Amino acid sequence: MRIRTIKPEFWSDEKIAPLPSLARLVYIGLWNLADDEGRLLGSLRWIDGQLFPLSEESATDALDLLEESGRIIRYRDRNGRELIQIVSERWRRHQKIDRPRRSCYEAPQGYIDEASTNDRANPENNRADVSTGTREHGEQGNKGNEGAGSASAPVPASDSFDRFWDAYPARCPRRDKAQARKAWEKSPPPIDAVLAALAWQDRQPDWLKDGGQFIPAPAVWLNQRRWEREPPAEAARGPSRPLSSLDRLVRRVDEQKAAAKANASAGVITP
Repeated sequence: MRIRTIKPEFWSDEKIAPLPSLARLVYIGLWNLADDEGRLLGSLRWIDGQLFPLSEESATDALDLLEESGRIIRYRDRNGRELIQIVSERWRRHQKIDRPRRSCYEAPQGYIDEASTNDRANPENNRADVSTGTREHGEQGNKGNEGAGSASAPVPASDSFDRFWDAYPARCPRRDKAQARKAWEKSPPPIDAVLAALAWQDRQPDWLKDGGQFIPAPAVWLNQRRWEREPPAEAARGPSRPLSSLDRLVRRVDEQKAAAKANASAGVITP
């Protein structure tokens, strides 16, 4: 996620104020999830998992309202992947980006970011856009607190790979950094989608059992583009709290008991 600033005028903006409170909250949440060109994954389960990890709320109605009011565009890319474009005349100035990074996602068909074509020709456009709550040239109101290391700054490819490597489970027995880096550099994936996918995949039973023996090698994970996989419904929201060592031990004991019961029913004698 990226840091965003909300201007006070946001709450009284005529385009935003009529929306229900949950729709306004989701709209702000989408800014945190969007890349430098206002695009993000459009999977409802993924968005719910990011914005409501510890509750049963859902963004489904809010997304419908935001689309109907023209604040977002929902579409699919050539591979059928669901995406969202946040609509604004000046999105490129909504983040603090000295050297904006190109989006890894396709733009909606026929969509033109007016900031990229009109800003130089019309200096009057260099003013705040209340509906997205951001300031001139994307400066963040908390710039002094966050400094140059804010999450909205461009991330070099090497830094993105390091973030991926640090997030990949250390218990994986086939961690080969050189091979993983080679796979990464062949076609660098969107780091936000990668980290989000690892967050839910690392909680899946196959990755937890037998000390991580079934976790794929990082290079294999990248080559198979596993960050594009959809999380199961129960994984999208995430657990109510991180699994502790005790939680994992209890889970393993339960699995062993279930296996022993199944073997007993089948007449199989286990040592």
